[in-house]
Amino acid sequence: MSVETLWALPARETRRQVRFHQSVRDERPGRFTYADYAVQVARAADLAGFDGLLLPNDPDGDEPWVLGSALARETRHVKIVPEFEPRFASAVYAAKLAFTFQRFFNDRLGWMLQLDDAADEDRFLRAQELLVVAEGVWGEAPFDFTGRFFSVAGGALFALHRTQNVRAGIRRFPAVYASGDDEGLLAFSARHADVHVFAALEPQTLTVLLGRHRRLADDAGRAVRYGLRVPIVAREYATEARTERDRLIAAGYPFAGALTGSYADIAERLHAYAEIGITSFVIDAVPRLEEAYRLGEYLLPLLHAPLLERAG
Repeated sequence: MSVETLWALPARETRRQVRFHQSVRDERPGRFTYADYAVQVARAADLAGFDGLLLPNDPDGDEPWVLGSALARETRHVKIVPEFEPRFASAVYAAKLAFTFQRFFNDRLGWMLQLDDAADEDRFLRAQELLVVAEGVWGEAPFDFTGRFFSVAGGALFALHRTQNVRAGIRRFPAVYASGDDEGLLAFSARHADVHVFAALEPQTLTVLLGRHRRLADDAGRAVRYGLRVPIVAREYATEARTERDRLIAAGYPFAGALTGSYADIAERLHAYAEIGITSFVIDAVPRLEEAYRLGEYLLPLLHAPLLERAG
């Protein structure tokens, strides 16, 4: 069984979550910031064997594109998946940002489209046009498009780099992630996303949503992979994990519905999700630095173990 694991890294955090051992913390006022913490977390996820970092968009936090570029410089393997609204920039500029990122960081970019603002009635059409234009200019042939929100005449990213002999064809277009379970989001991602991420943890509810989305994707002639965003509290023993979960809840963390148990218990739960079609897990755990190392050492090997090996 092959699954993708993304480590969730918010664009901001409260002080109580930014705690280090004395050996890696600079105590001088103003010297250690959340940016420094994010770098430590990104390196931990990279070393621990996670496949990527999901950087949610937060109006009160740092810009995910800028944060992602900074973290890409500090890591070697993890995919960087910033979340952004389709209206954050022009479609051609978004494509140029992505193309440049892929050249500098070895095709490690993914796109998470933020489409949950119900007040924006045009969000799906805008996102559709953004992807059409971005994919259209991702090549050598001139591309023309005129839409309601974006337009381009004779666009081609290769033309921008002709003197550098950089061919657009050898750079991978970012994998497109979408999330949500309302009808509009499901219909959009069935036609345009590569991975649709759900938040529902009940297997029966998730099975219904997967079936609904697969029918929409089949109607569109597409195959979409599926993901699950899941908070996790795991320890060697289930009782220890439950105690930690209760502590996190008392401290104000929204982990009441987190998967909680021993590493083997959690791996079994995740395998069960994989068996119904989940191939990407966005894992949320705190404190993010320590838990990246912990889950990388004790959970990921169990998660990636073949089913036959587990049965034996």
